[in-house]
Amino acid sequence: MQCNNHLSISLLTTKSASSLLGPAAAMLLAGCNPHYLIKDGQVYVKAWNESAGTSESLVAEADARTFQPFQNDANVLVGRDQYHVFINGGVLRQADPKTMTYLGNYFFADKRAVYFMGFRNKSSGYEVFGANPRTTHAAKKYPWAYDDQHAIYGQDLLKVPSSTTLVGLSDKWAKTTRNVLYKRKVVDSADAATFRVVDYYTGQDKYRRYHEGN
Repeated sequence: MQCNNHLSISLLTTKSASSLLGPAAAMLLAGCNPHYLIKDGQVYVKAWNESAGTSESLVAEADARTFQPFQNDANVLVGRDQYHVFINGGVLRQADPKTMTYLGNYFFADKRAVYFMGFRNKSSGYEVFGANPRTTHAAKKYPWAYDDQHAIYGQDLLKVPSSTTLVGLSDKWAKTTRNVLYKRKVVDSADAATFRVVDYYTGQDKYRRYHEGN
């Protein structure tokens, strides 16, 4: 395995990049991880794999003069220019580059919509339909979030009371002050106050154990 594990400099303007990425705005970690590269007035996705080696794929619709990658802790390439938002080199249609922000846990939002980029629904793309972009917050555990009316599991909404009290317990379990949630369902009989996660599929409250939400 051969990777060039070094820091490469992206051709971002200091002012615009620092507002997006912080003091080390122009520094993008290269090496084996895919990343955006600006070269010769074009934007590329630079990647490496063991069979093909290093590759540079042109991001044809990107405007190199205004392109900026998003700093995020998600394993996904997101960037924007003055016209578009890009994910993994492709255009995220209808997304607003001026208002797009990273919420955490693979959740992004602009003035119109919330997007989840952890896994994709083939029919709806990345948009979380029905989520309120003004009130959506990422929980501490992937893939949970919430808005003022819903618990959010990836791209799925669960309308629950006290949704803003949601705490992600694992990548399958969460709870609010009133409800216990297992992925895309509310565990109606569970006692939220005493509920805890036992293992990957199992939770327990003061009454009994629950396996996969049942």
